[in-house]
Amino acid sequence: MDNKKDSSEFNKLWAVHDTCTPEYEECLIGNKEGLEKLRYSIDEALKSGESKIDDEGIDFIAVKLVENDPRFDKSYKKGGIRDSFRLLGCGLIGFIIIMIIMAGLFQIWNWIK
Repeated sequence: MDNKKDSSEFNKLWAVHDTCTPEYEECLIGNKEGLEKLRYSIDEALKSGESKIDDEGIDFIAVKLVENDPRFDKSYKKGGIRDSFRLLGCGLIGFIIIMIIMAGLFQIWNWIK
């Protein structure tokens, strides 16, 4: 079995972010063709607001222009009533399971006496 890569594999465009190697950990890297494709997609997003990327060698599926930074969006609140009900439900289920185990242990204790 030959482990050599096909020369067409080296010529494919590619662009990725956050690789596993420490020297490129916080970088956007790629070959010339991949970065040019990404630049074209960025230019399209600046004109129209969004650009889809269909190339499999690029880690991104689209480039979108947004005005507000979603990392600081306060409209989504963690927690709230839904999370409270989930926590209450899990606590209730845990309590029921503990009570069933305790009842079983109590029954076994009564059999032993």
